[in-house]
Amino acid sequence: MPTSSLYQYRPLPQGLFHDLLVRLESIAVGTYGGFLRLPKDRQQVMLAVLAKAARHLLMFKSPRTTRSGIDRDLIAIKPLVASMRRAKSRELIAEHYGSVPEGFLGALSKTSGPQTVIYYDLLFNTFVDPRNQTVALVVKQLPELDLNRLLTLLELDPVFLRPRFALKVKNEAEAKALNVTLGLIRQVVGGAANDEALRQSIRDMGERTPLATWASNWLRRVPQISYPALSLGDHWLPLDSGAKLTEAGLRLQLCVGTPSRIIGVLKGERFYFEYSKRGVIAEIQAIGPQRHLVLAGVHLAGNGIVPRVLRTEVERQFLAAGVPGLDSWPEDCPWRMVERVCRHEFPHTDDGFGLDRLEHDDFAGLEQQVAA
Repeated sequence: MPTSSLYQYRPLPQGLFHDLLVRLESIAVGTYGGFLRLPKDRQQVMLAVLAKAARHLLMFKSPRTTRSGIDRDLIAIKPLVASMRRAKSRELIAEHYGSVPEGFLGALSKTSGPQTVIYYDLLFNTFVDPRNQTVALVVKQLPELDLNRLLTLLELDPVFLRPRFALKVKNEAEAKALNVTLGLIRQVVGGAANDEALRQSIRDMGERTPLATWASNWLRRVPQISYPALSLGDHWLPLDSGAKLTEAGLRLQLCVGTPSRIIGVLKGERFYFEYSKRGVIAEIQAIGPQRHLVLAGVHLAGNGIVPRVLRTEVERQFLAAGVPGLDSWPEDCPWRMVERVCRHEFPHTDDGFGLDRLEHDDFAGLEQQVAA
């Protein structure tokens, strides 16, 4: 005959609550076994109550014992064990937490296994603090809950607090990064990125749509990006908005419209110009603390090979505008000097023995030259 789910055995992982229940077994036989046979929702209620008791127990120190060797802290909470066995879940929470906020018992029932002591207080405060009202609404709709998920929800900007979206966020660190991304989007996109538009974009997200896609779609709506003023003539068009970068990338099958490229432009690390006469993209990079502008690349549609004549024409025009190519930097440029050092581009000197022409281990050849 199958075992009833009410009395199904559920192993308790090692941890604070495991140790506490084992200690309680010494003064109230059957406590540990009885706990393991409880249904999941009742287990979580008992863990929530034990979390309150655990605050004044010396869990990580030697027990304070009487002369007979009995732990005095455990004796003090022995009535608690008896009440947990008899009282109903709502009565227990009301007695030890002061109230039973709507949704709290449901959140306990969907909690995945024993959590830390702080989790149960944090969960309770989520339901009683008016500032966390939106988080509480999301918690009610989630299939499962644990400390990591709760901390992530509490970290997220309210705009993101939609169950389907929140489940995509893995942890607090990712939540913080999303909040920063949201701040940047609001700053660079402007009024179009108002709260209602942002929430609508989150509601419209597909179940399998990654967070990166959501962020990328907003970055492509940046209306204007600050570019350096260069005298290049009317045929060179700066790709100085998210829409221009995206359109050019799709039309020419280049990666200039990808999120990483747009972010690079927003950071002022690189800039793109389109040569309307010849259908090429010039990539400018700002290098070093002095922000030296350098022509870093010339790109044809589909990353095709750029003819030497065309590349030379582009390099000449940018050099005239004060932007040298990587091969035409002046020798006294600070970064040119640094590159020469790092690439060992200095000729060896002849010290009379011709050491620059010898291998390091060619001792025989060295002796012959010295003798001569």
